[in-house]
Formats: sequence, structure tokens, C-alpha cells
Amino acid sequence: MNGARPAGDSSQLEIRIGEKAYPGANGRAQTAVRGLELAIERDSFTVLIGPSGCGKTTILRILAGLDTAYEGTVQWSEAPRVGFVFQEPQLLPWRSVRQNISLTAAEAFSDDDLRELAEELGLADVLDRFPGELSLGLARRVSLARAFASLPNVLLLDEPFVSLDEPTAARLRRLLVRVWSSRPTTAVLVTHNLREALELADRLVLLTPGPASVLADIRIDLPRESRDEDAIEALRSKLVRSYPAQL
Repeated sequence: MNGARPAGDSSQLEIRIGEKAYPGANGRAQTAVRGLELAIERDSFTVLIGPSGCGKTTILRILAGLDTAYEGTVQWSEAPRVGFVFQEPQLLPWRSVRQNISLTAAEAFSDDDLRELAEELGLADVLDRFPGELSLGLARRVSLARAFASLPNVLLLDEPFVSLDEPTAARLRRLLVRVWSSRPTTAVLVTHNLREALELADRLVLLTPGPASVLADIRIDLPRESRDEDAIEALRSKLVRSYPAQL
């Protein structure tokens, strides 16, 4: 684990957010992000971690182009094809699992691709069911499948495992890594769960309490296959000692 930043010539995007503010209830602007600068490396898995309300989701929405009312720039090295996994699955209840996945599918995403992806995510037996028949864990798998079906070169994930029990969340994290590893994609995930971040990240970006800016930029060099409970706990303990007020 070290603090080295990714090389600039391999960056997929450069983020510079001078300020992002929202109207406050008292009439005063509430600043969510200020002075944030970040380069994201191509085909990396970056995790943004910070306390609730610090501005993590706002950053993702800016990257996705869903929020353009900010001071700053987001520069891409190539045209982004964004797959977005929201905190809630947001499936259309009147459409089947198969139809929900196909809604945002890229033109090049074939029926064979859908069957392969469904097999990888454990959805092959529920493709003709409707969202109301699914557990929350299965619904979140459908949300992941829908994002991958768009054949993204950027995958944005907004706390996709929140509200799941830990065994279910752990299974889905392993599934995510397996599917992501077989489909090279620049991934950015936000969470406030440090263990989750250490299980998934190539790189961990620790954000300040709001307004969000970069407090620490940390490379996780340990291979994912070596990140057992003891290794993750050792990494977690080291980070907590280094940043006791934030973690």
C-alpha cells in the first residue's frame, strides 16, 4: 500500500471540481465539493470513501453527466459510455428481468451475451421473472447486469451493496470483481464501508468531510486473491491509525 498517483498518460479522465453547491433551506448555498482534483487510470478500480453526506454521490453524478451545474471540468481521453449502478436497483416493475437488462443494452450486446452475463451473475433462472418476485440481493444483481449490458468503458457504482446483510454483500462483491475482471472497464465506486473498499479497490481515495476534497490517494498493491480477512484487517488497521479522525 502506498500513496503513489497513477501515471498521467494512462488516465481515462481528469476531474477538477472547483466548487459544487446546492441551494440551502435557509437560502444560503451549501457546498458539497470544493477543490477536488483527481485523475482516474484506465481500466482501474477506484473507490471513493468518506463519511455519509460528504459529497461522494455528487461526484459520481458529475462524472455521469447527470449534474452539470458546477465550477470545473471533467475531461475524458475518449468518449465515455457510462454504466451507472444506483444505491437502489431502480428496476421497472412491469418489465421482466430480461427486459430490464435489455433496456439500456448496447446494440452490440447480443442474446448470447445476455445469457452469458446472466450465468455469471446467477440470474439465468430468473430472467423471465418480474422485480417484485426477487430478493433485494437478486435485484441488485439485475442492476449490475443492466450496467454491464450497456458495454460501458466507465462503470460508476453508488454504494451498490448498501442495506444488504454482510454475507449477501460479500457474495455480490466477489461477483462484481469476477464480472469486472472479465470485461475491462474503468470503475469508480463510492462507499463509506472501509472493508468493502479494501476488498475491491486498486486505489483508495479518502475524501474529507463535506465539502469533499481529496484527503489521501492510496494505491492498494496487494492482489485481490490475497486479500483474505487477515490481510484486509491489517490494511484497515494501518489506515485507521493513519487517519483516525476520518475512519
